[in-house]
Amino acid sequence: MSGRAAELANVLLRLGVLDRDDPEQAALREELFGDDALYEDVSRRLRAVGYELVQMLGHVGVRLERSAAVEPLVTARNNLGLDARHVRLLVYLWVQLLYRHLKAALREEDDEPRGRTQTLLGLEEPDNHDDEPTLPRAELIAEFGEFLSKTALKGALTTLKKQRFVIEERGVLRAGPAMYVLIDHERMEEHVVGLARRGALALPEEP
Repeated sequence: MSGRAAELANVLLRLGVLDRDDPEQAALREELFGDDALYEDVSRRLRAVGYELVQMLGHVGVRLERSAAVEPLVTARNNLGLDARHVRLLVYLWVQLLYRHLKAALREEDDEPRGRTQTLLGLEEPDNHDDEPTLPRAELIAEFGEFLSKTALKGALTTLKKQRFVIEERGVLRAGPAMYVLIDHERMEEHVVGLARRGALALPEEP
């Protein structure tokens, strides 16, 4: 058991997130969540090196513990080489692709006697991608073009896709597993609400 826990912890640290659409990684996820003792052993090993095991809306991965993170994108900035352009684009995409999604999921869980963080991490996995918010690439270029040139925007988007923060299929963008797992969503919400109050960012209206 201890040897397998160490293997899984190392895999999670190497990958960052498990891709639920990848058969091999999906099998690792099922193994991890199918054995309580294994899950606890893996979690303990990750905590020992300053990371936490996170599950959200069917996505699983590791990120820096909250006590080590000083801002919502600290993991991405420190480990993935993202600069200010990438972070600005990532904040915009988080608002467009996840903000309403998470708020709607939380409303559905309001009758559960759990704290907010527990609720976020315990949201049930959707059956498929049909209910996930999307954003046409053309709309992103039109809306974000005033901040970055087309070349800079294309480069920043390519980086975020490579790091699995966003997935593009036939010109349509949706949130990738890293956007679910590597970002501290409570702190991100505080950040974007602050931007909205200063008039620097428009939050989408809730349905």
